[in-house]
Amino acid sequence: MSAAGNRIALIAIPWFVLETTGDPARAGLSGVAYFVPVVLAGLFGGPLVDRMGFIRSSVLADLASGVTVAAVPVLYMLGHLSFWLLLVLTFAGSMLDVPGTTARRRDRRLTGRHRAAARIHRYSTRDRTARETLLLVIDRAGVRASSRPSSRRS
Repeated sequence: MSAAGNRIALIAIPWFVLETTGDPARAGLSGVAYFVPVVLAGLFGGPLVDRMGFIRSSVLADLASGVTVAAVPVLYMLGHLSFWLLLVLTFAGSMLDVPGTTARRRDRRLTGRHRAAARIHRYSTRDRTARETLLLVIDRAGVRASSRPSSRRS
C-alpha cells in the first residue's frame, strides 16, 4: 500500500503543481523535492532502522509519511497550502519513506523469505516506470510552457 502511494505521489505532486500554478519550473522543483531526500535518507536511514528495529521503523515511517501526504489535500481545501509548504511536505514525506522501505525489504517477516527477491525486482521496475513518467510529464510541461506567447514587452 505504501509503495503504491509513493508511486502515485511521484506523478501526482508535480502534475498538481503544474495544473495549479501553470509553471513547469515549479513542477520540476517539486519533483526534485521528492528525489533529493531519497539520497539523503539513504545515507542515514540504515543506521536508524538498525537502532529502532525493522517493524517499528516500518510502521512509524509509514504513519509519519502518510500524515505528510494527507496534509496536502486538506491544506489545499482550506486554502493554506502555499507552494513552499507543499515542497516541505513533499520533502518530509519522501525522507520518511526511505527508512520504512529499507525496513520492509530487510525484515523477512515483512516481505516473506521466498518472495523478497521478486518484490525487490517489482519495486525497481515500478520505480523506473514512475521516473520515466515523471520525466515525460516534466518534458511535456516544458513544451507546453514554451509554446505560450511571451508577455514581455520590448
